[in-house]
Order: sequence, then structure tokens, then C-alpha cells
Amino acid sequence: MYGLTGVGAWKPQNIAAVLYDDIKDLALQPLAHRSLDWSADESFALGAHYVLEGSSLGARVLCKQVAALGMTRDHGARHLWAQAETSNWRAFTNALNAHEGDDAALIAGADAAFGAAAASMERAAHA
Repeated sequence: MYGLTGVGAWKPQNIAAVLYDDIKDLALQPLAHRSLDWSADESFALGAHYVLEGSSLGARVLCKQVAALGMTRDHGARHLWAQAETSNWRAFTNALNAHEGDDAALIAGADAAFGAAAASMERAAHA
């Protein structure tokens, strides 16, 4: 399950390709990023995916906001639309609720994902 294979009906969505297309659309340069240690254990990976899957809920709000800037599902905001249009949240929460692993590792995984996102935002603000 580590990282990218899924649990039960839940399968993680990989938006990397459309994100890079958006970066090209906006004539931006990809920033260096901090990778998570997906091999830590299943509980850690589920905690990290909690953050990633939860971001799809925020993407629904952001799609409306970036439209005013001229970014659409076909230009500049593909990654947001890909996240917003997924129906993974219910399947993910079912997998999370069925998980009987280490709660501390779940929290550590979520914390690591939030930390990586915060560090990326900090780098972007200073780029």
C-alpha cells in the first residue's frame, strides 16, 4: 500500500503530469521539493494521503477562484480540476476507518505531508 497503490476501493490519484503542464502554461519553473519517505510504513503513508486527498476538497473552491484569473481545466489549473473532480474522498475515509495500524504513524505521515507543503509554499514565496 505504501505510497501509491491504494487500499480497498481507494486508489490515489497522480496529478504530477497535469501539474507540470500547468507550470509550462504559466511559464514557471518547477521548484525543488522535499520528498516523503513513502517506505516508512502503511500507517505513515495513509496519514500522508489524508492530506493529499483532503486537498481535493480545497481544490473545488480554488477552481472557482482561479477562473477569474483565466486559469481553466485546460490551461493553468488542470491539476486543480483533476483534484476537484475526483470522488476519492469517501473511498479514502472508508480505507482510513478500516485501518488498524499505528495512530502515531498516521499523525506523523499527515504532519510530514503538511510540512512538505508548507516548505514548498515558503520556497515559492521566496523564488
